[in-house]
Amino acid sequence: MTLSKQTKACRENAKKSTGPKTEQGKKTSSQNATTFGLYSNKLIIDSNYHTENRIDYDLLIEDLRSELNPQSFFQEYLIKKIANCLWRTQRAAISETAHINKQLNNLDDKIAREKHIHSFKMREHENIEPLDFSSPNSKDFSNLVGIHSIPDKSFATKILYYEMHLDRQLTRTYDLLRKLQHKEKLEQKEKEKKTKNERNEPILL
Repeated sequence: MTLSKQTKACRENAKKSTGPKTEQGKKTSSQNATTFGLYSNKLIIDSNYHTENRIDYDLLIEDLRSELNPQSFFQEYLIKKIANCLWRTQRAAISETAHINKQLNNLDDKIAREKHIHSFKMREHENIEPLDFSSPNSKDFSNLVGIHSIPDKSFATKILYYEMHLDRQLTRTYDLLRKLQHKEKLEQKEKEKKTKNERNEPILL
């Protein structure tokens, strides 16, 4: 089985990771395999009709870890929420493409309907020209394909709402992670500064 380009890229990025630097980060990292596996089992679609690639999901988390460098259990949880949002957004895009493919695959029924409606118009108005669906390159055929190359209103509204929800969740989660990491950096600097000052204090006799 050949690896996809995305999988190869994720693995290469994961190799570049220097890993967590603090003791807490290293302790959290040691439990990643078990935690990621349990998490992906609840998210990855695995049915008789469609199966998602669990390895790609786990590699996505590893890639995010190498970039965002979580240092605590809660930060690891936020990393998984970010991965969840990205994975589900990709799923939404796949769903939209499948819906459009279904619309285009059913063009024969739509052509028959268009011809039927147009025939009534031609009876009422003699100057109306007949529709030309003789080949995929014909104007009327191209127009029909173009119209059905975007989701219908009902499905488009559903997908848009879903993607907006995921975008908001992704932004909130990412911002929270960065705020926590910034706060920890400030606390660490204050701790180091305090330790340095204590070492330079004169010894009172």
